[in-house]
Amino acid sequence: MRVFSNRFLPLTALLLVFSSALAQDDTKPADPAKDAKETPQATEPAKDAKEAKDTKEASEEPKLLWNSITFGLNSFRYSGSDRRLQQYAKLDGPPTLSELVIGMPARTMSPFVRAVLRGNPGQDRVGELYMAFPSLHAIVKAEGSTSDYNNTAWEPTKTSLDDVAKIYWEQTLGPTTGGFVMWRRDIQDENFVPPFPSNRIVTSTYAASIENRNKSGSMGASFIESRLNDESGALPTTARHTGNFEATMQSGALDLRATASYTKIQQRAQGDTGIGSLGFSGVFDLNELSSLEIDACGVHYSLGDVTQSAYLKQDTSFGARYTTFWEEGSLNVGFHHREVQRMRQDHSYVDVPKWNTYDFRLKQRLSPTWRLTVRGTWDRALALATYQTDDPRQLAWDDRAMLTAKLEGGTPSLVSYLSYTYRLRQNFGRNVSIGWNNFTLGASKDISPKLSVFAEGSQDTFAIGDDPLNTADPLGAYFPKSVSLTTGATFVRSPRESFSGVMQYFLTDNWVGNQVTLSYRRSLSAANSFDVSLAPWRMSDRLYGLTGYDATLFSLRFTTKF
Repeated sequence: MRVFSNRFLPLTALLLVFSSALAQDDTKPADPAKDAKETPQATEPAKDAKEAKDTKEASEEPKLLWNSITFGLNSFRYSGSDRRLQQYAKLDGPPTLSELVIGMPARTMSPFVRAVLRGNPGQDRVGELYMAFPSLHAIVKAEGSTSDYNNTAWEPTKTSLDDVAKIYWEQTLGPTTGGFVMWRRDIQDENFVPPFPSNRIVTSTYAASIENRNKSGSMGASFIESRLNDESGALPTTARHTGNFEATMQSGALDLRATASYTKIQQRAQGDTGIGSLGFSGVFDLNELSSLEIDACGVHYSLGDVTQSAYLKQDTSFGARYTTFWEEGSLNVGFHHREVQRMRQDHSYVDVPKWNTYDFRLKQRLSPTWRLTVRGTWDRALALATYQTDDPRQLAWDDRAMLTAKLEGGTPSLVSYLSYTYRLRQNFGRNVSIGWNNFTLGASKDISPKLSVFAEGSQDTFAIGDDPLNTADPLGAYFPKSVSLTTGATFVRSPRESFSGVMQYFLTDNWVGNQVTLSYRRSLSAANSFDVSLAPWRMSDRLYGLTGYDATLFSLRFTTKF
């Protein structure tokens, strides 16, 4: 357990006092008569010299500071579950390299370089490098990140790790031709509570692409190779080789696009499998304000030689979409049909599940300052597969629907919004239904040129129709209703000084808590600035009382440009 350190408080107080002194403006109004009496009359040569100096300073451009470095001193104290507090990221301790930016300014046909580094070795860290070479018509980017996190559990487990590295080279080959090559490596080192096994999965990906574009269309091809290696041995080594081809054509009011793809999958001690696809889409402009889009796609799976359970053989879909605009709004309506050939678990019969999807989006300006947006989708199952499980009742939804409406608008100084979203899932075979209602209300207000505030409230409720045979583990326990309230304010005292604060309160059937974050930022000069943050966070576990926490986080960061 890390203990909140008081050795940073004197330093913080000193900086705050120093910055407040700098922020004060004690300059008295000028008295022209007194100034004329106390100031000797300047001679004409002195005036000329002063005017020449002022003209020179005005003509000189301010010096740009391309580089910066930010150091942070972080500390926190807590009681309760540190695994819940640090579920997604580890909290850094002092000192921390918050950010280092190194740049080389670009001149005509000269290289441009920018590098960014955040975090210390052994902590969560991110590195980025961007290089542009105009004379070579090339761009090179490199990225890397490492993050630690905890899988939430009541029993202690080792920290898990995600590590990502990526290199990207983009090259212009001609006036209308370009391409890129890319390498990426992902390391996922996950630790779980026994009896679940821990794993370490390393995935390496290589990609290359070339494309030609002109006024009438484009044509391009790419190749991707990915290799997965599970060092724990739980998963077989797997290699995927994918080739893609795409062509587009523009001719007047008609835009066409065609795609083709094939993926070969190889697994150690297994046979080879493959996935091939063909796609086509077109957009036709009916007039200046309306268009019609059609699309079709077919995917073929060759998985039967290595698959012992149910699998897909064919996936076919097609659809159409109509879009129109008018002076105060727009309407988008779409239809999509999909059907698949699914081999049953015992490989004795092929089922053909089918679905229809309907969707729309309507935008309408109700007045010069208010706008209404309504969206909806509905997935309807026309036919489902037969399941050869201990409980043969269907495992797929008959209906999946969503409807949302949002009203937003206001004045230049007051903006507000109100939204409602309803989601529905239904499984008639198991007599299960899930209805989800969400209400959100929010607003932001500029009280003065220096002070602005905002607030938002949200509520989620559920209506659960559970399986009558499910008595041991009720479905409703997984859908707790919740309420959240968020409010905040920002005060800009001057271009060099600002304050901000955010408070969030949340309440569910499982949790209750609040999070407050207070921040202060001060520019000491054109090159130096600092900011201070204080964040008391509380969360209580209403079910078991085991994974709540009470924490106070403190952060002090100093930035200098050079």
